Amino acid sequence: MIRQVARRRQANRQEPPVADPRKPVRDTRTRNRVFLMTVVAAIVVGFWLTR
Repeated sequence: MIRQVARRRQANRQEPPVADPRKPVRDTRTRNRVFLMTVVAAIVVGFWLTR
């Protein structure tokens, strides 16, 4: 417990991470939705094929 508190204090002292300007901005919400839709579609097709 004490070690976790000490680590949290150290983590709070660090500067916020600066994004690399060379990397494009990614919309993770859209990527997550596309991934979820793909997984759901694969499961539905799998059930349909096993009928």
